[in-house]
Amino acid sequence: MPGPSVPLSVAAWFTACSRFLVFATIIMNIIDPLIFHLFI
Repeated sequence: MPGPSVPLSVAAWFTACSRFLVFATIIMNIIDPLIFHLFI
């Protein structure tokens, strides 16, 4: 029965990946100015 579980796992992976990308973007927007002020 791999049929129904494959789309679910792909959807779950895609959701987790998109959430991680959004989280990483927010973290970078917060950390980049700090690093910029540290080195400049």
